[in-house]
Amino acid sequence: MREPDVLVVGGGAAGMACAATVRELGGRVLLVSKEPIGIADTKISTGLFAVPDHPDAFLDDIQRSGEGLVDESLARTLAAEAEDAHRFLEDAGVRARSPSGARTKLRLPMGGHSAARSVSHSGGGRSLSAALLRTLHGCTVWDDAWVTAFDEGNVAVWHARSGEQVRIKPRAVVLATGGLCALYAPHADVMRSSTGDGYALALRAGASLVDMEQVQFTPFGFVRPRRAIGLPMGEGVLAGPRGVLRDASGVFATDLASKGRAEIAALIASRRDVVLDLRDNRCDELWNEEFRLRFRHVLRAVRRHYGVAAARFEEPWPVLPTAHYHMGGIRTDVHGATEVPGLFAVGQAMGGVHGANRLGSTSLPTAIVFGRRAARAALESAPLRAISQPSAPPDPLRWTRRLQAAAWRGIGPLRDRASMESALRCVEEARAQSVPIAIRGAWDTEAMQALELHGLLDSAEAIARSGLARRRSLGAHCRRDSRAQDEIAAPIVTRIEHGRIVA
Repeated sequence: MREPDVLVVGGGAAGMACAATVRELGGRVLLVSKEPIGIADTKISTGLFAVPDHPDAFLDDIQRSGEGLVDESLARTLAAEAEDAHRFLEDAGVRARSPSGARTKLRLPMGGHSAARSVSHSGGGRSLSAALLRTLHGCTVWDDAWVTAFDEGNVAVWHARSGEQVRIKPRAVVLATGGLCALYAPHADVMRSSTGDGYALALRAGASLVDMEQVQFTPFGFVRPRRAIGLPMGEGVLAGPRGVLRDASGVFATDLASKGRAEIAALIASRRDVVLDLRDNRCDELWNEEFRLRFRHVLRAVRRHYGVAAARFEEPWPVLPTAHYHMGGIRTDVHGATEVPGLFAVGQAMGGVHGANRLGSTSLPTAIVFGRRAARAALESAPLRAISQPSAPPDPLRWTRRLQAAAWRGIGPLRDRASMESALRCVEEARAQSVPIAIRGAWDTEAMQALELHGLLDSAEAIARSGLARRRSLGAHCRRDSRAQDEIAAPIVTRIEHGRIVA
């Protein structure tokens, strides 16, 4: 193939929208993904998409929810262009309108919104992925392909199926690699390939990360038994007017519908054997009607995992938080450009859009808006001249499991200085044994595990160092030892200095 103008890394909504837009503008594009294209968090999402009637009101909600950490230029861009982003999906074939022509919006505001603006789609995330796949006509697509390194304008790509390793020289690289929440598996509701790959590539190439401590946990996740299985039930609104949290000592939290995701997740993480008790809601006809309308998928899952009595609200549900989304990420401008010429980041890989909390149903608009903007900017960018080489310790699967356990204990939904330092010690032990990653042909699963571990190690260290730098609780960063309540809510930037990650 001829060298592409733009290399897009990641096959979810942001990557597909970016690649399709490059092609639409007449550029040559190569889209690579370690998963089959379209098999990403987009496909397993509910498919809700925030479309504002009033962009200024939407912007106000984003800023209020972000608790002082929102990059206003990014948020203003999202609010102004979410409508056009949804039209892009509709043009691709997504069905989101009733026979009258009106968008099929949910009747009540979703997590954190002041107005109902969440549009649902027939088929949910599956239909969105299928529609975006259709937009890739004319794009060169490699799946089961891993970007392993940058080297002065050359990008090393490994075809896992064939074992071939190739070097390509694009003008620009767009990282659409998603988040890092697999760091918390099995306490995670994302694809297990969400291993922070883009954060590590960008960081090692000289880009900065922002607010890495801001990891969003959905409070109500399934447990089987005494073990999280990563499936989400929902957030505070699911608890209704009379839902409570209980442990062995009795009720310890009420009025859950008015609390944010982070607060409830931290409450649950501070106790053992917590259950969500909805039994007192049974007398509320409106709540029962709304629950069965909005949360039918939850009831089906409750029946499957906890039994018929639980699905009838006759028994409480054991719950644990589950890692859901990362608000931090690579620092960019409104075009997705990093401070490294020729390197861009979009979607969940970028930080600053949502600050300390993400409003419900804003992940997909973020992916489409900035994926399309980065496509336009990448075609006009300076050539990439970056170096980024991966390393990991031997026996990467064992180290991954150890790191995931350390992350849940140390940098999970409730943290303190000692726990974050403990997570750092795990990272440092792994670093002391790390060596350059060698790839030994087709389907080298140990190399795959090592490449993902490299991303997880950099992500975990960035979260811990950023969390230690933010001394008080803010948004999704909940500290048991919160200090300096007068500390200004300012972004915390993480970068490489003298070969070390610092915040």
